[in-house]
Amino acid sequence: MRVIGRCIGGLAVSIALLTLGTPAFAGSWPQRTVRIIVPVGTGSTTDIAARLFADRLAERWKQAVIVENRPGADGQIGVTAFVGAHDDHVLLYSFGAPLTVFPIVREKLPYDPVRDLVPIAAATATFGTISVANSLNVGSLAELVALARSAPGKLNCYASAGAFTYLLAGFLHGTGLDMVPVSYREQNLAIQDHGEGRIDVVLTALTSALSA
Repeated sequence: MRVIGRCIGGLAVSIALLTLGTPAFAGSWPQRTVRIIVPVGTGSTTDIAARLFADRLAERWKQAVIVENRPGADGQIGVTAFVGAHDDHVLLYSFGAPLTVFPIVREKLPYDPVRDLVPIAAATATFGTISVANSLNVGSLAELVALARSAPGKLNCYASAGAFTYLLAGFLHGTGLDMVPVSYREQNLAIQDHGEGRIDVVLTALTSALSA
């Protein structure tokens, strides 16, 4: 795998969210173990950041903070589990798309981002990159575009959940390229396949790409 360029679109922001309508901060909080639901698999950039925050928050709060991964459906499984918990000691640590992108581009969601979610803070900035399998033998975006144009429909591609999916679609549309998208339930499986040459092109966070 080789990284060949920063992704179009710049950065994505991970946001911590809390349910509406709970008296979470009426008194001393937290009063017991806090769960942080992460809507992606273990080893992803969002998961790693959530665990770093969890360790520091546990020190500050003097309470256990547990990270619980609920991957799948482009993050919607995790968000839905969070909303359904109805527990003021459950937080959501997510990439921003479930709150910012999905309400615009999808007709129906299993949650209401206005009613069910309250942003607490922008937690991390995630820099995206386009990387390619070593077997393609390309070293720049221009070389990738030229190769893909010479073999329409022959290369496959993957984008991490959230805004990266739309950034990749925009990149392919803007350059007139025809690649076959491949879906994965968990990002780490896609990154592993990419590192072993089974996925040709990947758009994901820089830290995830470097782990391949």
